[in-house]
Parts: sequence; structure tokens; C-alpha cells
Amino acid sequence: CAAASLSLAAGEPIAIEGISVLGDEQRRNHVIRAVTRGSSGDRQGVVIKATRAADYDAASEDAVAKGGIGREWAAASVLDQRGTCTARFLAGDVAAGVMVFADFGADVPWLAAPLLHGSASEAEAALLAYAVSLGRLHAATVGCHEAYAACVREAYPAARAPRSVGEAWLAGAAAIGPSLLGGALPDAELAVLFQR
Repeated sequence: CAAASLSLAAGEPIAIEGISVLGDEQRRNHVIRAVTRGSSGDRQGVVIKATRAADYDAASEDAVAKGGIGREWAAASVLDQRGTCTARFLAGDVAAGVMVFADFGADVPWLAAPLLHGSASEAEAALLAYAVSLGRLHAATVGCHEAYAACVREAYPAARAPRSVGEAWLAGAAAIGPSLLGGALPDAELAVLFQR
């Protein structure tokens, strides 16, 4: 499935070899590291993710609302379009719940290593670098809701269009003030908030 997706995207036959499993059976996705080989012999490191969700259905109206690979597909598409410093989204198969990313390599520093095995200053530097990277990621995605919704519509045409704020979160947040005053937000008012 991953090889077929990569072949389609590259316009040439792509073979996958050198497979090693990352993570364990408790993760929500199968994650493997591999090397691709094109017909010209060019090689590229990749990471392949495949959903483990038995109820995954790309044609479902809540394929994205449930989270998991559906949400990640749309997010990776937007990040790739915006040229962020994330792993490049190379190809995938929506129906099978499979995504293929360029691999930064096994030697890329892992955030947990300095936290678990480094000095206090190494841990602080790693956390600072993580915070800066996370800030850059958020800055790069400001105002991207329409692009995200377009990616959802393209990959998951039957899925409900995502809201910029989840309905459950909004309903809970909107209920706090009235509940402190001993009341409840009228349903009509909540409906107005959902439309925004």
C-alpha cells in the first residue's frame, strides 16, 4: 500500500526495503522506518504510519472528527503546503489509513534523551529548542483553518467539515459563566456560538 502510493506520487515504481518497527503494539498507529528505492536506484529514508483503528472508515462522516490518522492526514497536508520544518508528507492511501513521510534519520536528536540522560543544562536547552520549534509551528499555521478544511474535503469528502474550535469544548467553556450564576446558557445562544 505504501509502495503503491509512493509509486503513484513519484510516477515510477518504488520499492520499500530495510523495514524496522518503531514503537510498540500500544501505539494508535503502526509506525515503521524504511528505505525506498526508485527505478534509478535512488534511495530515501521514510517513516510509514498506518492506523490500527479497527473502526477506521475513510468514507465515514466522522473520519476526521474521531481524530487519529484522518486528522493527521489533513494537518500534514497543510504543514507540507506551508513548507514548515516538519517531516515532508510524501504520499499515502486515505482508504487504507496509511501515510508516508520523509525520514529525518535515526540520528536526529530525540527530546527525551537529554531529559532522561542529560545534565540539567542539556535538558533545559532541549526544552527551550522544543518550545521555540512549537512556537514556529503555531506561527506558521495561524489562520490556516480554511486550508485545513480544504484538505479534509479533498481527502475525506464525506467527512463533516471541522470547526476551528471543537463543539464539545465550546459548549463546556460557554457553560462555565452561566453555571457560576446558577443558570444555563440557552440552546439558541449556544447555536449562535457554533455558527461562528
